[in-house]
Amino acid sequence: MRSAASSQRLQGRLQEPIEIAPLNGDSIRDLIQARVAEFKIDNSAIPPVSSKSFAYAFRVLNENLRDTLKFCGDFSLWLHDSNQSWEDEAHLDELFEIWLAEQSHAYMDAINVPPRAWKLLDEICLQGGSISPSDHKDYGFNSSQNMRGQVQRLEQAGLVVSELEDTDQRRKTISVVAKGWLVRHHRSGYEKHEKARMPTEVLLFRGWSWSWSWVWYEVLVSRAIRFQLLFEVSILQLSFV
Repeated sequence: MRSAASSQRLQGRLQEPIEIAPLNGDSIRDLIQARVAEFKIDNSAIPPVSSKSFAYAFRVLNENLRDTLKFCGDFSLWLHDSNQSWEDEAHLDELFEIWLAEQSHAYMDAINVPPRAWKLLDEICLQGGSISPSDHKDYGFNSSQNMRGQVQRLEQAGLVVSELEDTDQRRKTISVVAKGWLVRHHRSGYEKHEKARMPTEVLLFRGWSWSWSWVWYEVLVSRAIRFQLLFEVSILQLSFV
């Protein structure tokens, strides 16, 4: 926006751009609750994705609003197309977590990434999701060229992208995309986002290798079967997403 307005003919005509900070995890739930309250036409209506589920996906996807809206929309369409029904909002919340775990499980099964590239992905995520090739020494590489090989493995799997910075075309940024965050969600055993609610069966596996991360997914599925969750969504309710 700043570069597009940097013309001699526009000097003195445009105000300074307004800096708008991104939404954070502390405010997203209140925002969704306010939106639902504003647009629902029936007090008994239940949106396919509650504020709790939206906030959950928002955390999993590294607080990316666009990605969160995309996956919440996919879930809502899946509910409609699969002719599901539900009893209350709590059941929908649980089904959403199962569905999101299934998406990350499917992504994980479809890719083949070597251990060194997995380690790099984890390190990028720990740094907030973006790094620069010039920081290669911080991640155990002798040069940016050596790191490039592992980055390419992650790019081929669709987990990261490399882009030139808008403000400096000489610098490149390596960023984790939505698929990468979901795969990390799977590999972490879902612990980062569900520590407070994990059942005892999953806590027993904490500290084991990431190959056991399917345990939490299996527990969620078994809980869904045990409670006999049947879900259905109407076109009217889909309008709240």
